[in-house]
Amino acid sequence: MNRRRFKRYDFSFEILCKKVSSLFWTREVYTGNISRGGLKIYIKKNLPKGTLLRLKILNPFIEKPIMARARVVWSEKKFSDNNVWTIGLDFINMRWTDSGKLLYGVGE
Repeated sequence: MNRRRFKRYDFSFEILCKKVSSLFWTREVYTGNISRGGLKIYIKKNLPKGTLLRLKILNPFIEKPIMARARVVWSEKKFSDNNVWTIGLDFINMRWTDSGKLLYGVGE
């Protein structure tokens, strides 16, 4: 049984992320899949469950980055050879129009 509220799309593009308390953006973060409700990302460091993030989502089909806030809901080390973590994020208070921009050119 699928408990997800929104359809997921397998699509990879770059995002920038940082902890809410941080000044610096982390690069080399890529999406594994996306939906109106959240993202699966690949990143080279662990982010514990509950961590709050700011995101700059760089959808190649639109001109400006989409700014969002998200919460880590799960994380697991996926590729031990290069220290990559797979992390599930839920968006926090994302506007419906922004979630539509997120999927522009991808699936909706």
